[in-house]
Amino acid sequence: MYRGCVVIGLILDLLHVYSLVVLIYVVLLWLVSFRIVDGQNDIVRSVMAALGALTEPLLQHIRKRMPATGNVDFSPVVLLFVVWLIERIIIHLAY
Repeated sequence: MYRGCVVIGLILDLLHVYSLVVLIYVVLLWLVSFRIVDGQNDIVRSVMAALGALTEPLLQHIRKRMPATGNVDFSPVVLLFVVWLIERIIIHLAY
């Protein structure tokens, strides 16, 4: 945790955890898409639903504003970049 305000450290930690959630969601989507993991499995569906509930609202918002890129979805990359940028801004302003 960063020195200084506990609240800022908590916000930065939450942003970091959210980044990990986005990464795990994307990797799990790939694993299901390539049929490495069974998407019909109850546990996989539950995990996908939970991660999707946390990530899809922002991803959908980004997808609406991005130009079509064929079959490649760059919205997770944009979301991770925005989260990283917010972290950097908070660190710069707070410390």
